[in-house]
Amino acid sequence: MDINNEEQNEIEIDLRELFFHIKRYWYIVVVSILVGVLGAAFYLWKIEVPQYQATAMIYMRDSNTQISVSDLQVNQELSSDYMVILKSRPVLNRIISDLDVDMTYDQLYNSTTISTIDDTRIIKITVTNTNAQIAADLANQLVDRGVDTVEEIESKQPYTVEKAVVDNNKINTSNKKVLLMGMLLGLVASIGGLFIQFMLNDKVRSADDIEKLLGVPVLAGIGENKELAKSNGVLNRRFNTPHNRKLY
Repeated sequence: MDINNEEQNEIEIDLRELFFHIKRYWYIVVVSILVGVLGAAFYLWKIEVPQYQATAMIYMRDSNTQISVSDLQVNQELSSDYMVILKSRPVLNRIISDLDVDMTYDQLYNSTTISTIDDTRIIKITVTNTNAQIAADLANQLVDRGVDTVEEIESKQPYTVEKAVVDNNKINTSNKKVLLMGMLLGLVASIGGLFIQFMLNDKVRSADDIEKLLGVPVLAGIGENKELAKSNGVLNRRFNTPHNRKLY
């Protein structure tokens, strides 16, 4: 008895019926996709703040023409020292004052990335900002001030390898990806809603539904003659007119 109850309580999904159910309400899917794309476009237009990056590099010149492995290790240690010096508070505050940018030390510190290129004595400085020109100016100024600061500390003077250039390509998620995400979100939401509607619909639509509901096979069915039903409908409308009702 328990087994029969469990079989009756099982939820079976007819994928063919689900497909035709979604096809029947195709306009809901289309409208949901359009809403998702418009929402993504609004995010790109009003909410997202574009971010830009600019990168400059400096080379730590060494007066020795012969460089041993131990010298290279020392230079790598010096690179770490330079990385700390370049992001020190006096250097960053001086850059903010020279360029007169509306930033704090913490903001400039967090938006600046300093790293070394493997097996080289080159330091790469990358600055991120909402303005591409300001990002390039900060990176170049950081190189210049960093070189001056290191020159005051060390007798060896690094020199600028590459100046940062303005890059107008933002590094945020591309517009196409955001719009595609909005479209997919609308598609998933619409199909999910239609799926829930399909699962909650307990109407009997076919012989299979009767078999599932009652647990007994359907032996026969009565077909519908559309032409006969149409003619009966015409006769019913004809004899239900006020004039005919008076005759009968």
